[in-house]
Amino acid sequence: MRIQLELPDTIANRVRSLMKEADIKTYSEYFGYALTGLDWMAKERRQGRMIVSTDRDFTQVKELSMPILETLSLRAEERAREEKQQPVPAVSQ
Repeated sequence: MRIQLELPDTIANRVRSLMKEADIKTYSEYFGYALTGLDWMAKERRQGRMIVSTDRDFTQVKELSMPILETLSLRAEERAREEKQQPVPAVSQ
């Protein structure tokens, strides 16, 4: 698949800077890593978990908040509520 993006210079510079720092050679590799991270975060939020960063002593904790993750979390909660409200079919004997 071929994808073409138009990014503002500030974001394009951030991408190039991180690619250089991490020794990533291609945009495909960079976005592969980004997608892997987003997939994992989405899975965790669907399961009701938070995405956090903490220092080694666990004294400072910061939660990551992104609209996409909040949407996925809310939809997973809605599905869980709907499943609980589904009537259980009667078993005839």
